Amino acid sequence: MNITHYKKRYNELSKQFREIYNNHDISIDLFDLLYELQAEDQTVENKTLQCHIYALLEYWQTAYKLLLEVSDPNDSKVKSKLFVFSEKAKTYNDTFGLKDVRKTREKKEVPILSLDDFIEQEEGSNQYNLNTKRIVVFNQYCPTDRFKVSTSSDLSDMDKLELIEYLHWLTDLRSPLIEFYNSDKNGYLPFIEGKADDHWYDTLEIYSTNIRYFKSGHIETTISMGDQLITDHIIDLVIDNKVCVEMNFDG
Repeated sequence: MNITHYKKRYNELSKQFREIYNNHDISIDLFDLLYELQAEDQTVENKTLQCHIYALLEYWQTAYKLLLEVSDPNDSKVKSKLFVFSEKAKTYNDTFGLKDVRKTREKKEVPILSLDDFIEQEEGSNQYNLNTKRIVVFNQYCPTDRFKVSTSSDLSDMDKLELIEYLHWLTDLRSPLIEFYNSDKNGYLPFIEGKADDHWYDTLEIYSTNIRYFKSGHIETTISMGDQLITDHIIDLVIDNKVCVEMNFDG
């Protein structure tokens, strides 16, 4: 392994990346460099370079763990860096790290749901989970333990069929969501640098989905997600039936 070659590439890419933050092409080059390093012998120099890349891409928890592994915590020069990384890891974890868009844009496999997949949490609670290992929202996987369906009464088979169709509709909302984000209906648009596009959509991260089923034809959904335009905020998107109506930023 020629670590000098890797260091040179990192220095060139990090300089470009800092000059043009969140540049799609440069971030992909950084991921490629990271993958190459991970395939080599895991020496201290190698892991140190990986640590730098993770920090640059804002994967603070991973960067902090690597820094702990390769550094002497008693070294005075390292202590301040460890403290900074530690604080960022506590605050951000790896939540807002930049994404390798080549992986996130891959078409996700959508599970086929049946009526029996709606599992009431407790009898009479009108709170339902889905009996599936994967749930797709906006072509990203939503954590199954953070996907909830609540109702005003017991679900009939017809209600469940309507919800299954609605859930399938939620699996990919590229054009309507991009259009809404860039429209004057998004009250935060004047404060955002840049506009939503295919890259923005492909790098969304879904944190939770809450669906409220009032009756046939009346469904309200709130989706919490992270994006790459405002990386330290969480977006709460409200959808009324099949229309995006409100977007709030938390953080």
